[in-house]
Amino acid sequence: MRILWIERHPVRLLTNRPLFDVAGRHVLTPDLIDPVAGVVGEYDGAIHLDDRHRRIDLERDSLCRDLGLEVVTMMSSRHDDVSRFERRLDAAYRRQAGRPDLPRPWTLAQPDWWVDTSTVARRRSLDEDQRRIWLRRLAG
Repeated sequence: MRILWIERHPVRLLTNRPLFDVAGRHVLTPDLIDPVAGVVGEYDGAIHLDDRHRRIDLERDSLCRDLGLEVVTMMSSRHDDVSRFERRLDAAYRRQAGRPDLPRPWTLAQPDWWVDTSTVARRRSLDEDQRRIWLRRLAG
């Protein structure tokens, strides 16, 4: 998805970067984001088709809309369907271009309380309690 995206729209994409609201609360961590355009990419595997995960995905999509973000999803099982992903991606950029003065109620700035686990070195530096708290999703 990242390669297709950059070939189509040569932008600086961020991977698994947490987003916060203006009060410093974590709101979501998308798979990919173009923070300049406000376009988010989600890569969905087969697990996203079960009811529980689908409900979570729908809530995330709604949250993104509330934050003024456009979501584009690529399904992992549909590598043969690249043109549809590209059309959705282009449409997301067109919609965002039509809203240049849209307020951004989100930020990439990490609040003081946030523990950054974005690199292997940072994850390795965590003590056992921090690993239990901050890496629980990676373990399961």
